[in-house]
Amino acid sequence: MDAQRKSIQSLTVGMDEKREELSALYRQFGAKLLNDSVNGESSALGLDADRVESWRSFMQTRETDTQTVLDIKAALSRLTELSQFRKQLESSRNEGTERLDQRMEAFGELLNGIETDVAELLFGDAWTSARALSASVTDLEGRRDSVRDELDSSGFFGKMKAQFKLSGLESELRQKREKLAKALRNIGRAAMESDAFRERAESGALSPEVIKALNAAKEARVQMEELSGRSESVDSDIQLVKDGLEDAGALENPQRRMEELRNRIRDTDRRIDSLTALAAREYTDKFYDEDGRTRLGSQDESAESAGLGTYAQQLERASLLRREIGDLRTKIEILETGIKIEALDRNIGQWQHTVKDYEQRIRKYQELIATTERDIGEAEAERERLGKVRQELERANGQD
Repeated sequence: MDAQRKSIQSLTVGMDEKREELSALYRQFGAKLLNDSVNGESSALGLDADRVESWRSFMQTRETDTQTVLDIKAALSRLTELSQFRKQLESSRNEGTERLDQRMEAFGELLNGIETDVAELLFGDAWTSARALSASVTDLEGRRDSVRDELDSSGFFGKMKAQFKLSGLESELRQKREKLAKALRNIGRAAMESDAFRERAESGALSPEVIKALNAAKEARVQMEELSGRSESVDSDIQLVKDGLEDAGALENPQRRMEELRNRIRDTDRRIDSLTALAAREYTDKFYDEDGRTRLGSQDESAESAGLGTYAQQLERASLLRREIGDLRTKIEILETGIKIEALDRNIGQWQHTVKDYEQRIRKYQELIATTERDIGEAEAERERLGKVRQELERANGQD
């Protein structure tokens, strides 16, 4: 029996494999049948129109959802790339801004030293503010140096007072220098925007040192303009990507949105598999029964036989798998029936043994009954004899 059970187990595994193979064939075959119906490549399939339309709708839904997932992944990749590029540009812009400020300040510092009448004509308020701030910085530097000297020569309390004054002066000096640097940069910008200054530069009225500083500042400004343009372009691209994510419902949480779409795709795939398998099974049933035997009989020409010619390979393969599955199922049933018969044989044998045991017990009890009945007869005869003896004794006793 163990060998039979192992055989059944092996046959069951083989049958499951064949069933899976047949299911895969149904899905592939059904997809072709439905696709041919949708594309009008075969008008004589006779497939259910609602089923064909459902399959077409599911396929379109799957394609759309799959493309949306791919678009979201591409958008996220692009967004990461653009964000990294944006950071690089921001770093470059910070460096460029610092470089432009330095060059513009150096340029403005040169211009701040030219003659008064020309400077006021060319730069106006920017030059006036820079000159005033330069004087203020010079005055503060002098006062700071005096307090430092006082700090070196003063006593304890004098040092404390001098240190307090020095801190205030250095803070004020730092602020004035920052304002002066801004004013010098404003002079540089004013010079670049001044037609009169440009005419002087083109006429050769400016020193080579000023021209060099001018060109350096122009170069830095052009670089900044290029970086700003690239930043705007990147920002525009980032916004386009975000707009695409928003259209796909993935702007807030793209991973969750993709998981929702993947779940929907899996559900659609199950529906598609069910439709394709059912279509192929029903179509195969027109030509073969469940055990793979033909339904066409001896007919050579018919609508069915024409259909068989179109899909002969798939139908014959399905028929073969049905027969193999049927053969395996029959073998399993034979083995299972054999096991049941063996079990019944064992039960019958046990019951027959029990019957014999009961028969032996019956014979033994019958013998015991016979012996007991004999003993009863003998006892009753003895009792009757003794009764007569007692009566005789009683009569003899009465006569006395």
